[in-house]
Amino acid sequence: GGVVMATDPYAHLAYYERLVLQIKAQVVQGVLLPGDKLPSVREMAKQEQLNPNTIAKAYKQLEADGVIYVEPGRQYKRYCGISA
Repeated sequence: GGVVMATDPYAHLAYYERLVLQIKAQVVQGVLLPGDKLPSVREMAKQEQLNPNTIAKAYKQLEADGVIYVEPGRQYKRYCGISA
């Protein structure tokens, strides 16, 4: 499996940082569009096989970076969408 790590551009990053970059890349590529809903923290954790705390950290970072937003009055973990 060493080959995979060698070609993984995120290999040196923390898991949450990788997720932040992956989601940003999807935004740039137009995979994720403004208003798209992201999976809940729990769903994403299952999908990526990561700890929910890691996902929550990534989502908080993305929110701080203005990439995603949380709809007012909704739970943070459920209603994350892509900022225009």
